[in-house]
Amino acid sequence: MDLQNTISRAKQEYKAYLQEQHPQWTEDVLSKHVTDAFYLYQKSIVVAFWKCFVSNEALQEAKQELYEYFRVELGQVNAQDSASNHVTALEQFKQFLDAKGGVQKYVGPEYDGEATIYQYAKMVYEGEIAPEVAVADLCKAVPGFGASYHKMIISIFAAMMTGKGYLRRCNVELTVYFVKHIAQDYGQDRLHNALQAVYANIRYNFEKS
Repeated sequence: MDLQNTISRAKQEYKAYLQEQHPQWTEDVLSKHVTDAFYLYQKSIVVAFWKCFVSNEALQEAKQELYEYFRVELGQVNAQDSASNHVTALEQFKQFLDAKGGVQKYVGPEYDGEATIYQYAKMVYEGEIAPEVAVADLCKAVPGFGASYHKMIISIFAAMMTGKGYLRRCNVELTVYFVKHIAQDYGQDRLHNALQAVYANIRYNFEKS
C-alpha cells in the first residue's frame, strides 16, 4: 500500500538513526542516504516496498529488481555498479528495521493491509457482511486509513469485479493485489473485468485530452 504517513515517519526516524550512527556525516550526506534507501518506493520499482525487508531473500529479490531497472529502464551498461549506492542504502535500511524488531513490527497493521482490505471487500461483494460493518472493522484493523478511504476501496473492488470504470485513484500496491487475487479466486472472466476497470481508471486519470 501507499503508506505515505508511515513512509514519512520512517524517513525521519531513519535519518535520526543514521545521524546517531555517523555523527560526522553532513546534512547532504544524510539526506542522500535516506533518499537512496527509499529509491525503490519513489520510483515504484517494486510492488510492495515494505515486503522487500522481511528477509535476506526478499532483499536480494529487491536488489535484482533495482538492477533490472537500471539496466532496462535507464539503459545503464553496468547496472550493478550504477546501482551500488542504492543497494548499500537498502542494506543499511534493513539493519535499521531489524534493530526496531523487524519490518513487520515497525510497520504494524499496515504491513498486511492489502490482504486485510481484500478479504473485507470480498465479503462485502459476496453479501457476507454489510459495507458499514466492513468499514468500521477496517478502521480498526488497518488504522492508517480513515472510513472514507476504506469505503472507497470497497467500491473499487466491486467495480473491478463488474468491469466498471472507477474515477478515484487506488494505490499501485493495492491495485495489483486486487487484480492478482481476483484472478486466483474468481478466474479469467473476473480478471478480464478487473483489468478493464483498471484500464478505464488509468485513461480517466492520465490520458491527454
